[in-house]
Amino acid sequence: MALAAWALGAMGGVYLWAAIPVIAGSAVLGAIARPRIATSNETRLLDYSLLAILVGVGTQLVPLPPALVRWLSPHAQEVRSAISLQFRPDDAFAALSIDPGATVYGLLLTSACIVFFWACRDIFHQGGMRRGVRSVAWLGLFASLVALLQTATSPTRVYWFWEPIDVGAFPFGPFINRNHFAAWVIMAIPLVTGYLVARRVRRSGRRPQQSWFAALFDLGDVRTTWLAASALLMVLGLMLSLSRSGLIALVVVSSTSLWLLRERLGRQGRAWAGATAVLVLLLVLSWTDVGALIQEVDAGIDEPSGGRLPIWRDTGAVIRDFWITGAGAGTYQRAMLVYQQSSRTVSFNQAHNHYLQVAAEGGLLLVVPSVLAIVGFVRLAAQRIAADQSWRCWLRVGAAVGLGSVAVQSLWESGLRMPANALLCAILAGILVHAPRTYGRRKAGG
Repeated sequence: MALAAWALGAMGGVYLWAAIPVIAGSAVLGAIARPRIATSNETRLLDYSLLAILVGVGTQLVPLPPALVRWLSPHAQEVRSAISLQFRPDDAFAALSIDPGATVYGLLLTSACIVFFWACRDIFHQGGMRRGVRSVAWLGLFASLVALLQTATSPTRVYWFWEPIDVGAFPFGPFINRNHFAAWVIMAIPLVTGYLVARRVRRSGRRPQQSWFAALFDLGDVRTTWLAASALLMVLGLMLSLSRSGLIALVVVSSTSLWLLRERLGRQGRAWAGATAVLVLLLVLSWTDVGALIQEVDAGIDEPSGGRLPIWRDTGAVIRDFWITGAGAGTYQRAMLVYQQSSRTVSFNQAHNHYLQVAAEGGLLLVVPSVLAIVGFVRLAAQRIAADQSWRCWLRVGAAVGLGSVAVQSLWESGLRMPANALLCAILAGILVHAPRTYGRRKAGG
């Protein structure tokens, strides 16, 4: 059931009905876990900021007098009249959102992801973190195998059955967009790799150092083997997806993290990291069309002149007109019906920059609590990693690298709009900031 919900959630951004299992599943998990929020000084800034985001989206749906709407969002009624024949500007009350239906969906999905994060944080505090990571590894193994087989046999359909609505779409595995597949695996690869390191540390002592013979013997362990196979297949899938944003983000964040963690890794740990990187690179390059990959990277140099830059420029116009309260969560594609000035041969359904899209849809109403949530999360994550001296710290590090990678990729993409990606992001966030069991449930804040 969880696998089916995830597989459908991967397509949720295109087929809205596919997000229903994600929303329902998060509601059930929240009801079962009943997570506590904002119960300690450590978590209050983060949790209250997340609540403020939900309140902000809800505010966009509240019917307000026309005069107040014109004051808060002068262009809202004009744009809404242009995209909806049923809307009359002289109605007694109107919402700030230019498309309340899309904002209701956005509120439900945002609430589901936030509740899912709180539930995961509480569950991991009580135990079960390794089972969660193994589930991610199995999903990654499944998704990568499907992507490889699908690309070889039916590259234009999802699961060999669904034909994407978008013209020129490049399905990859259960995702309509290859960059959205990349967003998922660049979060999953570091998490699974961190689990592999944690297993070695747990067996060998405080640091990931042991004899070469003992380390090689560990490779024969069944669980280690399939975890390594899952990580390798995900790396291969990432390379074959030809996602420039995903590859660049993972390489940059992983390299930076290894440099920052060089002392904790130790000399032998650094040697193993380097040897593993070289081995993975050689194996992947032997399977990858290097010429196509280089061509994609070269094309990305000139792409902004006819790709990202026009989208960002049109998005900037939305931000300027809706800088206080935003056009409405989930309304970006509808807003582009009015604001897109570039060629109409392609419809802009995403900003290709998650931060710009949040600013366009939410204005200061959502940007301010989002920034506070990020500040609270980063501060709490740094505290957790610094305080955790156990082998579990490497799971936190893997989660941090995965979140950092998708944060960098979000400069060029908006893959976290996909429910499956958003849920994996919530899982990684829960792993990273959950309180050690010794903190006690009441002080941990969920």
